Amino acid sequence: SLFAGELTGLQPIQPRTGCDGGYVEEIRAELQERIDKRGNIAQIQKLELMMENTYDLCAEMPLILDKLGLETAYPPGQETMSGIYGPGTATPHQAPHVRPSASFRPLVYPIQNMWGASCLCLMTLGLAGWQTATLTLGEEEMVTEMDNNCCKSVDRMPYAQMGQVGQSSCCSCCFAVNAMSPGWGCASQKAMVDEIAEELQARKVGRGNIAQLRNQENSMFKALELDIRTDILL
Repeated sequence: SLFAGELTGLQPIQPRTGCDGGYVEEIRAELQERIDKRGNIAQIQKLELMMENTYDLCAEMPLILDKLGLETAYPPGQETMSGIYGPGTATPHQAPHVRPSASFRPLVYPIQNMWGASCLCLMTLGLAGWQTATLTLGEEEMVTEMDNNCCKSVDRMPYAQMGQVGQSSCCSCCFAVNAMSPGWGCASQKAMVDEIAEELQARKVGRGNIAQLRNQENSMFKALELDIRTDILL
């Protein structure tokens, strides 16, 4: 079966008898391509490209204004604003976010819970073998891989789809983040749980919906700056 993430929710896609791996892989690849090109990842990448182009234009405008002997400061003075837009016009503000989004290096964590792996191995009389689970934090998405002798799954989630980053503890000795409890879940793994939580939160802010909103806000302020500078030029 195939879980297609944001396009199918929790409903698995298991066509025909479920034994045609090539057909399932074809569907998965097509869905993943559409997620990459039309989903949250594509949105923030396009916003960042738009912001880069807008910043380039904003950097060139003062050079043009300076050659013509016009005011190059931004925000312009009150006299300039009143002369163009009328008396009492408020001066605009600068873009509010210095770093609206961020980039991150890939990180890999072994997140298999030993209690779960032991129970699975015992309940299947060893047929499933020893299950392994890995969390990969990439540039744009988190990838969770689980593998044993019977099943294998790969789940991809863009950071923009993360609802929250939640840590939990039980009896002050078992620790987890977003239902992931690495190792035996005890105090010796708390440092890893804390690190995973910090990395997830940073990526949620730097590459998720928060980053998209910040880029949109900066784009609006930069578009206003271009409009005002163009009015000064004209």
